Amino acid sequence: MEIQMRDFMNDVLELWLGSTQRMWRKMAAPWIRASRCAVLLAAVVGLSPAVASPAPSQVTNQVLTLESGPVFVRDSGGRGVPVVFLHPNNGMMWDQQVPALIKAGYRFVAIDYRGAGDPAVTATVSSNTRIEQTVQALGLPRFHLVGTGGGSVAATQFALEHPDQVRSLVVGNSLAGLRDKDFNEMEARLRSPQFDALPREWKELGPTYRALHPDGVKQWLEMVTSLPAPVVAAQQIRAEGDAPVPTASPQAPAAALPPVTWARLDQLKVPVEMITGDADPYTPPGIMREFVARLKGAQGTIIPDSGHTAYWEAPDAYNKALVAFLIAH
Repeated sequence: MEIQMRDFMNDVLELWLGSTQRMWRKMAAPWIRASRCAVLLAAVVGLSPAVASPAPSQVTNQVLTLESGPVFVRDSGGRGVPVVFLHPNNGMMWDQQVPALIKAGYRFVAIDYRGAGDPAVTATVSSNTRIEQTVQALGLPRFHLVGTGGGSVAATQFALEHPDQVRSLVVGNSLAGLRDKDFNEMEARLRSPQFDALPREWKELGPTYRALHPDGVKQWLEMVTSLPAPVVAAQQIRAEGDAPVPTASPQAPAAALPPVTWARLDQLKVPVEMITGDADPYTPPGIMREFVARLKGAQGTIIPDSGHTAYWEAPDAYNKALVAFLIAH
């Protein structure tokens, strides 16, 4: 009797385990299918589910001495598609984009298109020349080009003059230096005459960020008002006469690039993403939408709780939008 009872209990247990296993398999099936789809999608776009390929966690900072003079460059190296960043101050401002770009399998490159703090180079060599010579020195294949503020103007000019080298263009917190009567008059109505007298952080950082992140405001101010250490070191070497003198002549001003007009923008052959902060006094969302609606093939993203420096104030939201656009193109 005891043996029969034990056999009966074993049969019940096996039946329960079998039904439970079937139930869990049924519940897990959608998640398994989703995981397989994610792996397939990653393979299609050239990424692995985690990181596409081993990439350096550190970025090399250096000053290249080119024919046009010194240029400060930051480069993560690696075999990923290059993404070139242009900032009107210096490439150190992109620190919060580096991990996201490397994780997504891209090669991060930031170019100081203003000439590594050398006023002679800045005055005599166009941004297009500096960018082109730097790209050649690094041996970069076709790349994505990302700008912010004044860097967006330089990025747009380069994309217009060198469309064969650019995969896509990201115009951040800017109207790309557009010269158009209606748009420029609209821009003039955005800010009061007293606006320029405000402290820099009040003009460029949004109110939410200034209120919630005083340490971040301090760090941002320190970065935009100082030169990167490699640039300072290079300047010191040049001052001591131990480095090649830039070939650009201070007496020969750089040739002016053609103005950015709608007629020229209509010639853009690359995908364009415009990014702005919801509190950007230079490129508010409504103005950006007007620009995107006029520019063929463009799209726009508005970053919440940020001003004129969305890449710094809301890096997670900015990086998510940026990487999604890069992957799509």
